[in-house]
Amino acid sequence: MSGFDRGLVTVATRVSVSADEFWLVLREWDAVLDWVLPPGMVHPRRVFLKEGHHVDVLPCTRVIESTPDQSYSHEETLILADAEARRLYYTFNGVPGGMRNYVATTFVDAESDDGAVVTCSTSFDLPETASMERVERSRRETFEVRIARGIEGAVLARRRDAAR
Repeated sequence: MSGFDRGLVTVATRVSVSADEFWLVLREWDAVLDWVLPPGMVHPRRVFLKEGHHVDVLPCTRVIESTPDQSYSHEETLILADAEARRLYYTFNGVPGGMRNYVATTFVDAESDDGAVVTCSTSFDLPETASMERVERSRRETFEVRIARGIEGAVLARRRDAAR
């Protein structure tokens, strides 16, 4: 494809929570701010579902408004969520830099009663003038730190809260 490079990133991360617990938090599509960023990082201003959208009716689109210094918003659309297989697919658009055709999947496999492997994968097209290395590094960080570790932390916090 002229003018674009194709990107592909896959990250598998072991987490110390059950696959079912992880899946339940992952499926809270509109509650991404509860887990997406580690403590101390600046959160987007807000996340909300597009008017008429509901997490149990697909496709379901959430709008993420960025921090004031970045001044943009983007949409992430959940297009498939299979609870039995613990796999979801989503797309996003509206992110500056010209990335397009972004499709990602996350699946959660039980390893034990209290452990799972979370695999996140994406493919996308990036203008050849953009830094593929930077985008791939950002996707790996998002998958491992923000999604896998973020949801793991949210599940552990919920356990602590329930034990009180």
